[in-house]
Amino acid sequence: MDSAGRIFVPATWRLHPRGGAAGIFVFDRTGRYQRTIPLPQRSVRHIALGANGEVFTLGLDTNFIRGRTDSCFLLGRYTQEGKLAAAFSPCPGHGAEIARLNTEIDRGSIWIKDGNLYQLMPLSRVVRVFDAKTGRWSAETTLEAPGLGVSELWRVLSLANGEYLAEWRDARVLTVHNASGRVIARAENAELPSSVPITSDDHGAVTFLASDSQRGLYFIRTRVSIHR
Repeated sequence: MDSAGRIFVPATWRLHPRGGAAGIFVFDRTGRYQRTIPLPQRSVRHIALGANGEVFTLGLDTNFIRGRTDSCFLLGRYTQEGKLAAAFSPCPGHGAEIARLNTEIDRGSIWIKDGNLYQLMPLSRVVRVFDAKTGRWSAETTLEAPGLGVSELWRVLSLANGEYLAEWRDARVLTVHNASGRVIARAENAELPSSVPITSDDHGAVTFLASDSQRGLYFIRTRVSIHR
């Protein structure tokens, strides 16, 4: 959602009798369809909206998928008209299997905070950081696995001081990592068994989406504090 309340939804659709296309559906604040931003030669899974109206996408170039180019980048910056302004964030392990790249994209995420664009690659346990205005690389952090037989990230939120809150796939475990990726705190989410972290703010507060049989869906806002 942008500052005007418009809702942006990435989409991929098939064309008959053959082919397909991708783009972004735009709706007004009431949910009424306004237009489609076409994204040719792009398979898009996740998007983030920049402060100046640009659209960042997480996906693959369909020319790479079809073997027409060796160039492989995961992120794109587009204008509101669908013009590609820049492609960046090279694919991990150049020449990696398409299936693995698709998993990194499908289960990955991108978000903008404090002028930075963050990208999560859950299989690699990597968070990449770029300047949200230029797309210039800023940092890359590999988050340490907490043990317990888990190694794939599910969700990551950026905290203050370059730290991260991570939730791990197939385990109700939350970890806090320092800027170098090392685990500095771990907590089993026992008090919130049916909740997931969804967003964080500049003051260290984290919002969880929770549910139970009596209240249904509801939000919990709390602060992540580490006693050092």
